[in-house]
Amino acid sequence: MKRNIFIIAFLILLIGIPILTEASDSLAVKLENPILQSEKVKLPWYKDMNYTLGYNTDRSSLTSDGPNKDTLKAKNISFLRRLSYSIGYSGCVCYTGRDLMKYTDFDPLAFANPSNYLYWLNSVEASAIYPLGNKKGIEVGMGYEWASIRPSKYDNWEFKLPIIFLGYKQERITLKGKYIFIIAKDYGKVSGSTSKEGKGNGVEFVLQYKINRYIGLILRLGGGSYSAKEYFPNHISEYIVKMCFNGIGLSLKYNFKLKGGIK
Repeated sequence: MKRNIFIIAFLILLIGIPILTEASDSLAVKLENPILQSEKVKLPWYKDMNYTLGYNTDRSSLTSDGPNKDTLKAKNISFLRRLSYSIGYSGCVCYTGRDLMKYTDFDPLAFANPSNYLYWLNSVEASAIYPLGNKKGIEVGMGYEWASIRPSKYDNWEFKLPIIFLGYKQERITLKGKYIFIIAKDYGKVSGSTSKEGKGNGVEFVLQYKINRYIGLILRLGGGSYSAKEYFPNHISEYIVKMCFNGIGLSLKYNFKLKGGIK
């Protein structure tokens, strides 16, 4: 066994000494000759290799400290590590539309009261953003909206509005297209009111301008409809109700600082 150890040690020295000697001689020649000091010393392949590889959170790419970092940039990054995430709330003043305009037969000055044809729409959204570079990106997300309009032409409606959306971000501007599921209820708790329910869908386009990192202004344009059922003691009445999403509002959004994403 001692003989084997001696042979292995001898082979290591046999390979290592020329390598060390070669590197030492090259550096010694350069130091002794001023002319060669300005020239790049050609190192063996094992000396010229760069063994450092890391993740750059600012650029969302693999980088190297050596001459090959440009060729390594943006390679082998998984799809999930490129994403950034955000969650936010927005409140919007919207137009009720003719169907849901508040009941004003008793009020001769109804046209002068904005609250008769406006309602407040709440929205919470969560999304993932895939960066395209230069502060651009594609945003995909889901959300939930809710509102109440009371008393409306058809009494007191409460709305639950699940949504899915696709957006495009560029600098401070974001444009979103939304598909909205409408779930409407009137529980008939007000005296003289009957219980009602309805289901439908709608579409909407939202333009958002980011004032700063957290606050933005939004413009909403869209609408939908739902099939309503009103329950009387002796029969059920069915009709179509149109709902409007046109409005302006304010958004509050927080971006999660994970690796990747739009800077």
